[in-house]
Amino acid sequence: MARPRVGDRRQEEILAAFEACVVRQGLEKTTLEDVAQAAGQQRSLVRHFAGNRDDMVAALIDRMVRRSEARLQAAARLDGPGSGPALAALLLGDFFEDPVTDKIMAELWHISMRAPEVAARLSGVYRTVLEDLARRLSPPGTSPDAATADAVYALFALGLGALVLRRFGLGPVEPGRLVALANRLVTAPDEISRATSTPAKETS
Repeated sequence: MARPRVGDRRQEEILAAFEACVVRQGLEKTTLEDVAQAAGQQRSLVRHFAGNRDDMVAALIDRMVRRSEARLQAAARLDGPGSGPALAALLLGDFFEDPVTDKIMAELWHISMRAPEVAARLSGVYRTVLEDLARRLSPPGTSPDAATADAVYALFALGLGALVLRRFGLGPVEPGRLVALANRLVTAPDEISRATSTPAKETS
């Protein structure tokens, strides 16, 4: 196995230091000098190997993507139409429970409100994740249909929303019921689609 190049290793150390600074003091308060001190590097070397602050924010997003992909790969089998319940359990379980990732994503959401380039990058990340999950739940060799794509969207939004509400100390009365409802989204998307698309009968 090839050893990582010095530049790659140095960049990874700097990005890890940047991540630690963001978790500790927030993105807006983190300076290149903070990162240099945390990484034990000169500021000029931080800029040389990791770029400016905007470059490091972009690299931080990439790190979050790789971390999420690794967690999905390590999770229970998530391939094919029958894997919906496993995905529901994951997204309503520990997928959104990594405190480091959650803190960094909260910081990125905050800065994206006034930084269109960050908002666009996050939008692309979420779109990629949703498309990947929909593909995983579809039969091999086929493209996700609208019902599966919408079911994945609803499930992901449910898990993400539950994370936000838990920060305020709010949770479901019976967590098991929430997972059961989520299972219905991914095991019967066509049935739900028909129910929601049927026009209401007019009353006389």
